[in-house]
Amino acid sequence: MIDEVDGIAGFQDRGGVGALVKIIEESRWPIILTANDPWEPKFKKLRDLCDMIEFKKLSNTDIIRQLKRI
Repeated sequence: MIDEVDGIAGFQDRGGVGALVKIIEESRWPIILTANDPWEPKFKKLRDLCDMIEFKKLSNTDIIRQLKRI
């Protein structure tokens, strides 16, 4: 799992997206990436390779229901 992929930026991370693309293309195992803004243009190649799943914000009612269940 790679958390906050959208944190890849700047000179130090140059080539980071390309490296992720290569890893995803060569991996036999699923790779989970998270991002706050996956629609940034620099992530186009990643979006083309990935299945996007959007998580919506939970309501307070949903949170309370789950906490009571636990």
